[in-house]
Amino acid sequence: MFKFYSIILVYSLSMCFLKVNAQNSVNDYYQYYYQIYKAEKNICNYKYDEALVNYNKAFQMVNYKSYYDMHNAAICALYSDEYKSLNIIMESLLKQGFSLDFINKDVIDELLVGNYLNIKIDSLRLLFEQNIDSVFAKECFQRHDKDQQINKKRIRESSVNNLKEFNKIVYDNIQWVNNIIDSIGYPNRTVLGYEVTEADNPVSIMIVHYLQHKSNKAFPFLKTIDFFKYEEDSIINEYDRIPLLEKLGGEVLKGNLFLGEYINYHNIIRSIFNGRFFYKEYYNSEKLPAIFSEERDVILMDMSENLLNSINTFENKDSLNFILGRNTYRLETTKNNNISMGN
Repeated sequence: MFKFYSIILVYSLSMCFLKVNAQNSVNDYYQYYYQIYKAEKNICNYKYDEALVNYNKAFQMVNYKSYYDMHNAAICALYSDEYKSLNIIMESLLKQGFSLDFINKDVIDELLVGNYLNIKIDSLRLLFEQNIDSVFAKECFQRHDKDQQINKKRIRESSVNNLKEFNKIVYDNIQWVNNIIDSIGYPNRTVLGYEVTEADNPVSIMIVHYLQHKSNKAFPFLKTIDFFKYEEDSIINEYDRIPLLEKLGGEVLKGNLFLGEYINYHNIIRSIFNGRFFYKEYYNSEKLPAIFSEERDVILMDMSENLLNSINTFENKDSLNFILGRNTYRLETTKNNNISMGN
């Protein structure tokens, strides 16, 4: 009897170990970007077969993938006649609500007829649509539209009342965004629908306007510029305490927010004196909050710099329409890749 329970105990512990390791192996976005940079480097060297190997490795590490990476991987697979990989990549694109229109429809039809592909386009699109929260999406777009409407009015008329109204909207929106991130994570196209892409998300302008307002407290001289000017009040002070950049960095780790989108937020801040005073004011630091770790961030920054140099000299000889460099870890105002002291 003792031996029987010992076997059961060992089995249970083994299953727990396997479960934990399986969970840890999913959504490893550091390794994801590491492989993506290697893939894009191979594309720049016209090694499409090797790039596809990198993409396949990257896609096995995460559940949610960047459109740009799937786009590039599909082109590599098609060029290399790797139809099994192409089928998997196309399914991933459709599951995330993307079209396949970057590939000639006649080519897709020919591959379907020849049984090289086995994708159920309509059913996969329906699967994506079932996850969209239309009520939430409607509120998100309404908040975005109101932000834009009042901001344009503020700039056009430059009245104190318009300025106060805009400030109220900015901080009301960031409270809403903050609560949403705490609840479901950074909202992307999985809940917002077809209109949202990595380059166009209604939440982004809300965050940008909030960061611009926060910058005024770190850069007092900006108060003399009408576009940034606001009156100090308790609402603004309250939301200064939100560690938004750290929270967004956490969303990169989870895959709700892609690295390129996140770095764009930093580059907005860093456009003024490399963000030195901003980070010090709000994070008691003279460096940006690390995403993966300081060591891993530096590795990705070095790889990004090397990759971008290759992209700048890349000639698309085969007219394959690759989209490169969209998720690089490039802080635009840095003079070197050292993550510390003012970078």
